[in-house]
Amino acid sequence: MIATLQLLKEPRHFSEKFKNLAGALVLLLALLVSFAPSPTFAATTTTTTLTRCTETDLRMAISKAQLGDTIKFGCSGSITITGSYINIDKSLTLDGVGQQVIFSGGSTAQLFFVSGYYTATFNNLIMRNGNSKDGVGGAITAQANSTVNINNVNFSGNTGYEGGAIYNQGAIVNINNATFSGNSAAFEGGAIYSAGTGILNINNSTFSGNTANISSGALFNEAGNVTITNSTFTTNASRQDSGAINNQNGTVKIDYSTFAANSGTMGGGIFNAKQMTITNSTFTGNSATSNSGGAVQNSYYATLDVANSTFANNSASMSGGAIYNVGTLTVTNSTLANNSSQQAGGGISNGFVYLPNYVYVKGSAKLVNTILANNGSGGNCGGSFTDGGYNLESANSCGLSKTSHSLVNSDPKFATSTPISNGGSVQTLALQPASPAIAAGNPLVCQGILVSGKDARGLPRPASYCDIGAYDSFGVPAPVTVKSPTTTILTLSTSSAVRGTQVQMRVTVTKSLNTPVTGKVVFKEGNSILAEVTPDSNGLAAAVYDTTNKTRLTIHNLQAQFVGDNTYAPSTSTVVSLFVS
Repeated sequence: MIATLQLLKEPRHFSEKFKNLAGALVLLLALLVSFAPSPTFAATTTTTTLTRCTETDLRMAISKAQLGDTIKFGCSGSITITGSYINIDKSLTLDGVGQQVIFSGGSTAQLFFVSGYYTATFNNLIMRNGNSKDGVGGAITAQANSTVNINNVNFSGNTGYEGGAIYNQGAIVNINNATFSGNSAAFEGGAIYSAGTGILNINNSTFSGNTANISSGALFNEAGNVTITNSTFTTNASRQDSGAINNQNGTVKIDYSTFAANSGTMGGGIFNAKQMTITNSTFTGNSATSNSGGAVQNSYYATLDVANSTFANNSASMSGGAIYNVGTLTVTNSTLANNSSQQAGGGISNGFVYLPNYVYVKGSAKLVNTILANNGSGGNCGGSFTDGGYNLESANSCGLSKTSHSLVNSDPKFATSTPISNGGSVQTLALQPASPAIAAGNPLVCQGILVSGKDARGLPRPASYCDIGAYDSFGVPAPVTVKSPTTTILTLSTSSAVRGTQVQMRVTVTKSLNTPVTGKVVFKEGNSILAEVTPDSNGLAAAVYDTTNKTRLTIHNLQAQFVGDNTYAPSTSTVVSLFVS
């Protein structure tokens, strides 16, 4: 709309001053009109329901979708991607809610590529057997400046040179309630590779059985920011480096997470080369197979802060059964017990390294409010440490001092020999009532930034006194309960199947109480984890066994295990055999 101003012919007696004023008014109004905002209209988005689960229908639906649209699925089944990947070149949501939608690469094709400056959201889906061949991101590659949201998605059997399942090329990737199992990388990042300064947020997710030929079976981070909360990393492995996570030049924060039975040549759970903070987490049974740092290795010039965390039963073939450090390490209100190494420091080893040109770098390690007990072979500590005060050691190898209110040659009197669930999301080592660690910590430290007035379970520590270690008995006393027994029964929809078909696996967890089970059921073939499922209120759980890549004319032995919870004891089914023809 163009606004006009009409001027009446002025009387002859107008002065020149008023002529100039009128002209200024015309100019002012013209400028106001030219800068007035144009009317805006809200974008219209639509939801399309795909009724046929085929690659052709999916590609067509995506090509016709408008910016911000949602594609839902009115069908279940496997959509096999052939040829090139599906390019998401607009902001789009794919949602498989209420269906079982499987995107498969048939072990020959990559699944999705998300172009820069767009937001792609994947909800309630399964992505398996994507293969980027000599490229990256077997299931998803997120181009720089894109945003990828992943909610309740299962990634399995995907492969790539870097990032077997996901390659973050400098994007923002948000992952919630996802499962990564059996993904692999020829180089680094068996499940995820985060390149450049990409941002990666992981919450309530599980990484199990992912592998890499070089480094980091689960996650490799180049130089970006990574946040991990309420997540579990189990049985991930690499051949030449860290078993689960490698942080090269970025910042990683880990909170309320569990690392169990991961393995690598060094840093069985984690290798850190830059900046990392670990809080409220538990590391058990991780191993460095030919080097140091059974759970964590902190490299030279790197910084690692550990608080409210438990390290138990980790091992290293060289030094540092739990932690090996040649950088800057601070351990606060943590518990390290029953770890072992063949050389120095069954619990923690603070070492040194010679760099090129004869540069000598020695690690700096500080202990505060921390328990080190019963760490074998290499002793509790190896190397020199700064006593930050209020520590407890079962022997006298850490250089602790009574003047710093630390206790040596003191038995912490754990309630159990291995970490168990004492409430909260991670397992801990509770203290017996007579433990000398009770009320022996520095309350100022317990109320500090990293500890934040809580123990590893998230329960409050008293403001005026607190326990040494990750567990605080003044939060809620450790429950002394006898768990109710269970029985796990596994059945298959058939005892023989033609290769390429799917077999239904069903589990019933029988129990004697009316309380629903909350622990997970793990479906396994030998030592390989096939799926992890939470049973319903009746104790029923189901998963699919895909025979596509299984050996023909062979008997495959399947088994299910209920891992137990706060009420019920774990149980394992008998082995059930399936013949694949």
